[in-house]
Amino acid sequence: MPNSFLSYLNDRNNWTHPRHTLPRLNWERLTQARNGRLGTPGNNDFLEFVGDRIVNLMCALFVAETSFSPDQQVPTFNLKIVGRLVTNNSTLGRLAYQLHLEEFAELDDSEAQKVADWNTQAPWPPPKVLADLFEAHIGAVYEEYGWDFTKDWLSTLLRPLIEKANEDYLKNALAPPRYPYQWTYVTHERLTSPTIEVRFYDFLESRATSLASTAEPTLLLLPKDTKFIFGVYGDILIDSGTVEIAAHLVKFWVCEICMTLYPHNRDALYRAPHLISSITLLVTNAWTFGYLGSILKLASHFDPKDPDFSIHGNLLKSSSTRNFDNDNRNGTLRGKLAQALYAIIGWFYLQDNKLAEQWGIRWLIPLVVRAYDLIAQKPGFKPTFPYGVDETNPYIRVLVEMGRGPEVPLVTTQDELEEYLTAIVLGGKETRGRVFLTREDAKRIFNRRQSL
Repeated sequence: MPNSFLSYLNDRNNWTHPRHTLPRLNWERLTQARNGRLGTPGNNDFLEFVGDRIVNLMCALFVAETSFSPDQQVPTFNLKIVGRLVTNNSTLGRLAYQLHLEEFAELDDSEAQKVADWNTQAPWPPPKVLADLFEAHIGAVYEEYGWDFTKDWLSTLLRPLIEKANEDYLKNALAPPRYPYQWTYVTHERLTSPTIEVRFYDFLESRATSLASTAEPTLLLLPKDTKFIFGVYGDILIDSGTVEIAAHLVKFWVCEICMTLYPHNRDALYRAPHLISSITLLVTNAWTFGYLGSILKLASHFDPKDPDFSIHGNLLKSSSTRNFDNDNRNGTLRGKLAQALYAIIGWFYLQDNKLAEQWGIRWLIPLVVRAYDLIAQKPGFKPTFPYGVDETNPYIRVLVEMGRGPEVPLVTTQDELEEYLTAIVLGGKETRGRVFLTREDAKRIFNRRQSL
């Protein structure tokens, strides 16, 4: 770690202000946040996962707000370098230590001993369990108080660290940095179950028209002269900071959908985070988002010099109907299309975060629910629950609320179900039947952006 950043982080005097105190939590939720014994009832594994998503997204937003330089390259690389420094396990573990989160934690004996043997002067990084405790408490604060409160409190912890990390970075970034490796803004990782992938991509193809129609107004946010420019490895250049934010944002939306529609996972003994991570991977990787970018014809916004510009009139087939494993050209194309889609989502969110969230949740719900249905019953993904915990079926919940009952699901259209599921996630019946992004909304946001 850079010296000034680490010195500030390790100085106990910087963390004694009352604003740094952990917010008061419901006793049951606080007890769960403290329980780091995986496999025991009420452990913090799920809260830790939620906290990880929140910390990564909020830190990316904070870094984007505080980055400054006349050279556009610096904020872009700054977002990755500073953001990852502030959110790595060593930093979060030290924060947990400064907030005394370990003092009342329930840990396995071996982990408790590692914590007891460590302090800020130790020449080795803190035990990972400390970072886990920090993220679990962030997840608990979010559950108790919601987004705005959590963001305000986390800001008091992270912004001073971001400022120190910015100082360290800028001192060493006077010349454009040279990186010996490829920056990757979307993952090309695949799910370990080809059968699930095939069925999911078949679902995407069956819903292509609907998905394109729902997303079409977002394209109005783009100036007509928008050109996405990519480097030699296929990584987006000018808009990479926006893509980085959007990648964290979409992962958080998937997490939020799963939290709300499948609340029983909070009580799992094992594997709930693994399940949601697998759903997130299937929904957000370059294979899925590349296909979604293709149905929106985003290659038409590539630089005309880009070798993939000429394909924008053709629909990229999903991997269920075409084998891309040995086709690097199509793999690169998928990554470009995925990054272009993430850039649009990021722009939308930075212009109108509330409307973007409503649209994003509505757009992602059918994908997340389908991925959950396919993955959750597989033995390698299915969480283990204590006796007496009932799994939630969101479709039955919606049908009962609609007065139709689970025995007559055919009278309910898929759009109706998804509208109700969206209302559940967004927390209000007033959202039912609403189009979350109209052409008028998009034009308003675009005009406001042009006037800045």
